[in-house]
Amino acid sequence: MALEAFAAGAAGWCTAAACLIPELTLELHRAVRIGDLDAARSVFYRQLPLLDFLLSGGLPTTVKAGLALQGFEAGDPRQPLLPLDEAGLARLAGLLAATAAVPA
Repeated sequence: MALEAFAAGAAGWCTAAACLIPELTLELHRAVRIGDLDAARSVFYRQLPLLDFLLSGGLPTTVKAGLALQGFEAGDPRQPLLPLDEAGLARLAGLLAATAAVPA
């Protein structure tokens, strides 16, 4: 929905993704700001698998786990939320690596 909102003229996007992939979040905003919707589309869809995972796993849980994977210990989420399990951590690590990788 963020890409469509930008294309329709939105000035910004409130996203937790910037905690984990700030460069791509800024790249998306820059591309939209200069009117390069092809670049914006490319950057957005590069992020989409990670964005979907963050939302589906619950933002406090997934963002805290992502920060820890990047060396920024943020502690466990408040109860009743639980930390991300090992399978989730492995999936998140893979998504972060794939998202950060320079596209071919």
